[in-house]
Amino acid sequence: MNAVTRGFRQLTQRFTAEPVCLPAILSDTPLAISQRKGDLFLSSVQQQQEKPAFYQEAQNGFGRYRLDGEIAVIGVVGALFRRPSSFDSVFGFTSYQVLSFLINKGLDDSQVKGILLDVDSFGGELQGLFDLNDEIREARKKKPIWSVINDDGLAAGYLLASVASRIYATRTALTGSVGILARHLDQSAFDAKEGLKWTAIFAGKHKNDFSPHQPLSEEAKARLQKLINQQFDLLTKAVAQNRGLSQDFIKSLESKIFFGAQEGMKAGLVDREAKALSALIARIKAKNQSATLTKQHQKEIPCKTNYQIM
Repeated sequence: MNAVTRGFRQLTQRFTAEPVCLPAILSDTPLAISQRKGDLFLSSVQQQQEKPAFYQEAQNGFGRYRLDGEIAVIGVVGALFRRPSSFDSVFGFTSYQVLSFLINKGLDDSQVKGILLDVDSFGGELQGLFDLNDEIREARKKKPIWSVINDDGLAAGYLLASVASRIYATRTALTGSVGILARHLDQSAFDAKEGLKWTAIFAGKHKNDFSPHQPLSEEAKARLQKLINQQFDLLTKAVAQNRGLSQDFIKSLESKIFFGAQEGMKAGLVDREAKALSALIARIKAKNQSATLTKQHQKEIPCKTNYQIM
């Protein structure tokens, strides 16, 4: 088994064995490729995933970072994971560690006056998500940070969009799905039909609780539900803090998905509609320039009016 194939199997296991922050309709996505076809496909792209090429991607921002004048545009795209891997460029994944690196890159660049998070993600892993959320909140103290949902800002993707000082969304954007999901596949009937009998040798009463080769016990289900509730509390608390809303209100949305900027605005999850990314960036630039001129004018003629960039 080559390293790429082994990584693919680890990837599918992470999505199917751990609670994730993404919509239910997409939670089975990694299983859309059969193992045999996955092996053939991944072996065909292995030559493109050698380490030198991967490190070269790190130098150019993993294709997620670009400058538009004085605005650094950072792509929060695809499935979100804690750590980067050689799969990111093939499947369009983004890692929290890469996003952290790119945000700090924008903060350290004296030419960058603000950061725009270009969000098009249906969610991903919880591990590392809240740390990045807190890091972006701190980064806002140094430079203004905006986000645009263009076009998916769901679950973990929405949390990262919500941490910005202002959220824009396209007319076809999907926002929300603020919830946690875990699934257990019981394939014991399939195993029996195929003449397969699995025997688990383990120590520790609960070590084999979530095996797909046996029915899920009520005790294990209750423990998993408790874990999901704890994580749901963390997620809704973070979104509520970012948006200046109550946690009870975020929970009352019941992980609903809202279509378009207008629905998102009515739900309190979006601030304004953005008809096009280029137009939004031009608007931000204009307001930044206006704010700079205003500050210069204030130095010459003191006044009591408070001006805001956005």
